[in-house]
Amino acid sequence: MRTLKITCPYCNNLQKIFHLSYNLKKFFNIFQKAESLIPTKAITDIHKTIKKFSCKACLKDLICFFNINTKEYFIDGIHLKYVRDLILNKRNGIDILKNKIGKLENGLTYYIRQNSMPANKVELRLVVNAGSILETDAQRGLAHFMEHMNFNGTKNFQHNDLVDYLQSIGVKFGQHLNAYTSFDETVYILPLPSDDAEKLDKGFDILEDWAFNCLLTPEEIDKERGVVLEELRLGLGADQRMLAEYLPKMMYDSQYAKRLPIGSKEVLETFKYEELEDFYKEQKKIQQELKESKKDD
Repeated sequence: MRTLKITCPYCNNLQKIFHLSYNLKKFFNIFQKAESLIPTKAITDIHKTIKKFSCKACLKDLICFFNINTKEYFIDGIHLKYVRDLILNKRNGIDILKNKIGKLENGLTYYIRQNSMPANKVELRLVVNAGSILETDAQRGLAHFMEHMNFNGTKNFQHNDLVDYLQSIGVKFGQHLNAYTSFDETVYILPLPSDDAEKLDKGFDILEDWAFNCLLTPEEIDKERGVVLEELRLGLGADQRMLAEYLPKMMYDSQYAKRLPIGSKEVLETFKYEELEDFYKEQKKIQQELKESKKDD
C-alpha cells in the first residue's frame, strides 16, 4: 500500500489517498449497465482504476486512475463520459490526457483538449468561479438566477436573440446548449460546428457576453422569476426533504449548508432588481481579484 497526493479538479484541494487494489472488471460492470460504449478490455488496455473516493473539501465523487502508457496518476469526476472519450479517442490515435493549458494576458486560464468524436464539433465552456456560496441572505438563489439571465439579453444578443441564433445553426437549447450553477462555480456549455470559422468566432463572442455583458433589464428579470420558481417547485419532493435534513449535519456550521443553488422561494419572489445587479458586480469584482492575485503569484 502506498500514499498518493491528489489535487481535486473541482476545488483544487490537495489530499492524500491510499493506493488500493480493485477488481477492475467487477468495478466497471456498474458503468457498463449504463453505458454500452465502454468495453472492459479496452479500459484495461489503457489504464487501471486505483480508487473511487470523494473529495474531502467539496464532497464531489472522483476516481483515481493510473495510465499504463504514461505511468501517471490522474483523477476525473465525470466518470462515464471521460472513460468513453478516452477509449474512442485512443482508437483514433489521440491521447486526450495531453491537455494544452495556458493563460491570457487578462488572466483568463484556458484548457484545450483534442477529441475526435464527434467529428467536426467543438464544445466551448466558460467556467466562472462564482456560485451560491457568494450569496448574502438577501441573495439566496441569485447565482442560479444570474445563469438564467445570461440567456435573456446581453450586449450583442438582445432578448432571446442568442437562443434564436444558436437554434438557427443547429444548436438546441437544453439538448446541446446548457449551463449549471453549483456552490462554487457557474458553467456555460456551448457546442458548435468546428468547420465554420465564422460560427466559431461568434461562439467566442457569446462567451465574452456571458462573462461581462449581461443586460439585466427589469422586464426580463420579472419574466424569468416564474421560470426559476417553477424549477424550484419541480425539485420539491422526498429527495429535497431529506437533503434539508442531512446537509446541515454533513456541513455543520458551514455556509454551504445554507446556500443550496436553487435558493429561497421568498427571495426569488421578492428580490429587488438592484440586488441582482449588486451580485453581478460583486461576481465580476471577485473574478478580477482572482486574476490579479494569480498574476502576483
